[in-house]
Amino acid sequence: MSIELGSSDEEGIEESTSIKKNEKRKKLEDLVMKLDYADKLLNEGLEFLKKNIWWNSAEKIWGAVKIVTDELSKMVKGKPLSAKPRNITARKYVEELLLNIGFTEEEAKEYSSIYIDVRDRLHGAVFYGRVYVDEMNEIVDRAVKYCKVLSKKLREKIGVKIEE
Repeated sequence: MSIELGSSDEEGIEESTSIKKNEKRKKLEDLVMKLDYADKLLNEGLEFLKKNIWWNSAEKIWGAVKIVTDELSKMVKGKPLSAKPRNITARKYVEELLLNIGFTEEEAKEYSSIYIDVRDRLHGAVFYGRVYVDEMNEIVDRAVKYCKVLSKKLREKIGVKIEE
């Protein structure tokens, strides 16, 4: 059984191109939606922190960092961060992703370090360990910077205008 999309080869090519454009548009919309959700999580995390509910704050902020990093990985490698090769550390993998989208080597090292600090200290120690870390406010500030800079860079890469 065969299905014809068009009555001529040209119509079939046009329809195929249209389908590809729709798929690309859907991916871009999904990316923007996920980055918006990361922004929402970040704001919720900051609100929890103001109320001294630091374990919820830590997990919301980690969620925002994770989403932004996953979207970076999908943009650069076509797959989420969880699919990174086992023979490379998360720090090095994130650093390579950042270099790929135009970060300098120094910036890539700084931002990959932020990712690791948020993962290990906010997500690990604070949320799972229920241990307040003295540097939590500093790590939160760095996580906010990470999310804002990365989200802006990813939006710019796909041509979304950012209002400040």
